[in-house]
Amino acid sequence: MKWATVAAFLGYLTFIGIDGYISEHRITTRLGRVKLALNWTTEVALYLASFIINAVAFTAASWRLHGKKHRHAPFIVGIFLGLAFWSLFISLGSLFLNEIFIPLGLYVGLCTIALVFLMIDSFTRDEVDPRKTIVLSIAATLLVYFSLQPEEIIVGTNSIGEPGIVLGPGVMGVGAILIILTGASFTYYMILMNREVPENLRFEARLGLLSGIILAVLWPVGLGLGLHFMMPGLWLLLLSIGIIPIAIAFVTQPKLAYVLPFRVLRLIVFETKGGVPLFSHVWGSQHDLTDEVLFSGMLQGIAMILDESVQKGAVREIVLENGVLVLQRTYKFSVASVLVATKSSQTLRHAIDAFTEHFYAEYSQFFDNASEVQNFATASKLVDEHFGFVPTPD
Repeated sequence: MKWATVAAFLGYLTFIGIDGYISEHRITTRLGRVKLALNWTTEVALYLASFIINAVAFTAASWRLHGKKHRHAPFIVGIFLGLAFWSLFISLGSLFLNEIFIPLGLYVGLCTIALVFLMIDSFTRDEVDPRKTIVLSIAATLLVYFSLQPEEIIVGTNSIGEPGIVLGPGVMGVGAILIILTGASFTYYMILMNREVPENLRFEARLGLLSGIILAVLWPVGLGLGLHFMMPGLWLLLLSIGIIPIAIAFVTQPKLAYVLPFRVLRLIVFETKGGVPLFSHVWGSQHDLTDEVLFSGMLQGIAMILDESVQKGAVREIVLENGVLVLQRTYKFSVASVLVATKSSQTLRHAIDAFTEHFYAEYSQFFDNASEVQNFATASKLVDEHFGFVPTPD
């Protein structure tokens, strides 16, 4: 719904631009029909091809990710929506030979690059990287400044002799540098991801790396060789094609986005009075972890000591040298959940909160007979529901 609203707003801007152009340039024939001199060129065709590719990718990603709560989902959908309108505005500017569409396209493109940075950060952290924010802010300031200079966006003749919109070195330079930096940043994290990814996600991880190579290596090389002069409009088409593997990778395998932020080892639900483990789930082959009974008893002791000593409520996290214990409990029941992971995150906290609430709702009638742990054996389905995004180690 959010992106539908954004799309409607961008479509409204497009309508205003086209309507204004028609009002200014219309020629009425004797039959009352409107004739427009449209500038159909190779450049326009390539821009429209980019628009079609991104519109299809936006539709497919929206359909596949609809209702999913993955952090990266809105960014992927937004990226293809932005690319679609970026392509559309630039193609309309060239088609109508009207400079008003080009700044709109540039600003939408800037927002799209910002979404790429946000998607990258969603792979590795809960907060936005301030260094990326600074780089993006500087680039945005420069791009807006150059786009407002009359000599930077003009109607003229492109490099192959066709009429079109000619961009100045300021707009082209800042835009190219920003795209290359974005591609390089994405490639760096995809290299890290390919080092850590389990075997069952390796193909999708390599698809993401392919996108990074296209954006950070092949696209700049093509730019350096002057392909955008040999074939105006090709730069945007290659950019659109280069991002397609990202969509295929992260839409078909959402678990890929959770390879870098953390590694989840074990989930335990235990009875807090006696330390009896009720349910346990292990990801992968991490069977060398501490014995469940000893582990749950240790947690109970730590929680009681901290609760008595600081009087600040229940313990939510215990940070270790190489990991973290994320706990969730309620005073309504003497049952708590603990998640063992290499690092805590907002995603994991939301997941264990939802899992614990669901566990209480489903199994609270068995809490009085906690020793009969077979009553909780079916809780694996809750793990699939609330922790389905967790990659399984090899």
